[in-house]
Amino acid sequence: MSSFRVLLADNDHDNLKTNAEFLRLMGYEVVTTETPDETITLLEEEWVHVAVLDMRLSLNEDEKDRSGLQIAMKNAPAVPKLILTAFPTFQDVAEAMRPTRRSLPPVINYLSKQESDLNDLAKAVDEALAEHVGLNQALQIDWRCVSSAQLVNLLEPTLSS
Repeated sequence: MSSFRVLLADNDHDNLKTNAEFLRLMGYEVVTTETPDETITLLEEEWVHVAVLDMRLSLNEDEKDRSGLQIAMKNAPAVPKLILTAFPTFQDVAEAMRPTRRSLPPVINYLSKQESDLNDLAKAVDEALAEHVGLNQALQIDWRCVSSAQLVNLLEPTLSS
């Protein structure tokens, strides 16, 4: 499982650290961000298989803050995204999980910080990977050629004739 890269974005440093450590113990490579700008930059410049975003990524006290949700809706459309929040509302869930012209809705799952534990987080990440990330973990390439001429022949048989 170590080949899967998960982004965790949360402005609560302690929560971020706990979740990251747990997912690392589960075998994931984890990258973390604590601000909307860091999160957007990472999504634009690096590849992750799944992103777990805090709903209120800017300011927990601001009940109008939907920065994590806005990032999910506007950035990296091919990356499955989960929203982790202490402030879930039906309207936010319905808006984010609405089908779009893209292959994925902006958010594929919501987790409540009050009602979910670390195992629920790991299960949600596992499900996102199983349903939305197509990697063949069993793929093996066996290069047994002993010379460059044999390699050329394997790649383009007509070149060696």
